[in-house]
Amino acid sequence: MVGLENELIIAQITDIHIGFDKHPDGIELNEKRFQASLSYLKNLPQAPDFLFLTGDITESGDADSYRKVIANLENAPFKIFPLIGNHDNREEFRKAFPSCPNAGEYVQYTVEKAGLRVIVLDTHEPGLHGGAFCKDRQKWLKLQLQSHPSCPTIIFMHHPPILSGIDWMDPVDDENWIRSFAEIIEGHNQILAINCGHLHRQLFTNFKGIPLLVSGSIAPALTLDFEKVDPEKPDGRNLVSEEPPMVTLHRWKDGVFTSHCQPIGEWQTLANYDTKLQPMMRVIFKEKNFN
Repeated sequence: MVGLENELIIAQITDIHIGFDKHPDGIELNEKRFQASLSYLKNLPQAPDFLFLTGDITESGDADSYRKVIANLENAPFKIFPLIGNHDNREEFRKAFPSCPNAGEYVQYTVEKAGLRVIVLDTHEPGLHGGAFCKDRQKWLKLQLQSHPSCPTIIFMHHPPILSGIDWMDPVDDENWIRSFAEIIEGHNQILAINCGHLHRQLFTNFKGIPLLVSGSIAPALTLDFEKVDPEKPDGRNLVSEEPPMVTLHRWKDGVFTSHCQPIGEWQTLANYDTKLQPMMRVIFKEKNFN
C-alpha cells in the first residue's frame, strides 16, 4: 500500500554504475544487482512513495547505459528522482531524465510532501572524482534554506562532505567546497539529515551537528580499510568486494525521520509470526499498554 497522508517512505539507491562491465550477450553484474534491488522495493508490504537515485547511475555517462537504467525503471510503482554523480554526464543525464528539474545548468531541485522538504544538490564537476559546489550552487542552496526556515528538510547529494577514513576515496580535509557548504547550512535547524552516496559503503556520522548517512551501493562495495594508500606503491590490497547490494529506506512520520539500511539477497527466514510466537507478541503489546 502507498504511504499514508502523514507518512512518507523514501527509498534511496546509489552508485549503480551501469556499464562498468558490459556483456554484449548478457546482463552485466551491476544490472542484475540493480534489478534485484528494484524487485525488493516493489514487493515491500508498504511500497515507497519516492525513489531517489543518488548519483553514479552509470559508469561512463553514455547513452546506452542510461537507456538500460530507464528500461529497468519502467513501471516502477514509485516516483523517481535522480541525482548526478561524478561518473555521470549532465547532457546524457538530461536526455535520460527529461522531466528532471534543473537550477540553471545544475541538477538541483526540491520535492515536498507530507510536511517534509527534500533538497537535491549537484556536486558533480566534470573531470573530477571528488565533489564541487560552486558559487551558483551555493547561492541556490542558500535561497532554498532561507525561504523555508521552519519546514523540516533533508538533503540528498552524491558526495559526502566528510572524511570516512577510506584514504583513497576521501577528500582533503576542509576542502573549499566542503567549507562553503558548511557555512551555508550553519544555523539552519530545519535540516534533519544529509543523505549521500559515492563511498560504496554504508556509513553513519554527523556533519556540523546534522546526522549524515552514506547509503551502501548497488555496485560492489569498497573494502573497509583504514590504512593509508601510497599512489606510487601498489601493495596488492583488496579494493572492491562482492558484498550484497544495499538499499536505504527513509521513513518520515509524525515529525520523526528514520533511516533503515537493507542488504539485498535471498535470506533464509528463521521465524514467522504464527501461533507459536503469538504469546511473545501478546506480552510485548501488553507491556506497551502499561505505558
